[in-house]
Amino acid sequence: MAKKKKLYKPETGNDEPDLTPMIDVIFLLIIFFLIAGRMIQAGRPEIDVPIAEQSMKAGNDDLRTEFTIDSQGNLYHMDRAIGSVFDTSNLKDIVQNKRSQPGGEKLKIYLRVDSMATYADVKKVMGACAEKGQTKILFAAYSADPGGS
Repeated sequence: MAKKKKLYKPETGNDEPDLTPMIDVIFLLIIFFLIAGRMIQAGRPEIDVPIAEQSMKAGNDDLRTEFTIDSQGNLYHMDRAIGSVFDTSNLKDIVQNKRSQPGGEKLKIYLRVDSMATYADVKKVMGACAEKGQTKILFAAYSADPGGS
């Protein structure tokens, strides 16, 4: 007798795609954008720089570092918070390290100060720089003249 072949019958089941990998990717993208957004916001602090009528634009120097004082007296080096004007130990360490590098005697400090910051705050930062032998300090200002800085 001849054998009968069984006909192939597909199993009935769930024909919908598995969404688990897509949900995992969505969560990873959300986490990435949250972290990237915070890193962008943590950049250079926005301050209201005062206007100077007789300001001059400084030339570009390779040996320059930037400090910022905001209206609350917080102190920043480049984009990183380093404390406040009441504790200038981090500022002194940075200035000392920069001055100990080759050509460090030509270092210039670029100081950005919010227009609402007090003179006492600026004086403390200048005093900390002077303690480490740094006397060349440039101040950021908007020029009243459109051709200036």
